Amino acid sequence: MSQPDEQRREWFQQLVTTVGHDLLRFLRSRLGHGDLAQDLAQEVYLRLLRLDDVSLIRNPRSFVIHLAAHAVHEWRMLARNRLQHSDEGLEPLIAESSDPAELLECVDRLHHLDRIVGNLSPKRQSILLMHRRDGMTCQQIATRVNLSVGMVKKHLARALAECHEQLREIGMDPNNEGR
Repeated sequence: MSQPDEQRREWFQQLVTTVGHDLLRFLRSRLGHGDLAQDLAQEVYLRLLRLDDVSLIRNPRSFVIHLAAHAVHEWRMLARNRLQHSDEGLEPLIAESSDPAELLECVDRLHHLDRIVGNLSPKRQSILLMHRRDGMTCQQIATRVNLSVGMVKKHLARALAECHEQLREIGMDPNNEGR
């Protein structure tokens, strides 16, 4: 084993020792399920092992928690779409060429958005997701949820207003769509 590999292995072992408990506590607080938290912790560790240059990480604990938040978000999105969790499905989301600073900003935004959408009533949440994520028209949504088109538009408008208000409260620009 070459010296850089040995140093990398020692860095990883030390990271797991110092941050592992915090990582599991974070994941359990978000998921409420021990086995799933263990699985996602393993996913975070795999992502860490894939990093090319760990010397760029200034705050390992913060970086690990951000990776965990991203993993939780991905799991929730996959669960919402009733997709099975697989490495093939996650690979495109973790581009090796991504700038770590951009990745952290993106993870932070996604975490906030996921929490905000999760705070909506189930009806508004499903209508918003069907419209924005699935690209369904108000007519298609109305047919699926057995509401009038007018009620779907009303719920959609209120869901967007609630999301915009919560984004403003945390200091994020609601019009910064995906950037």
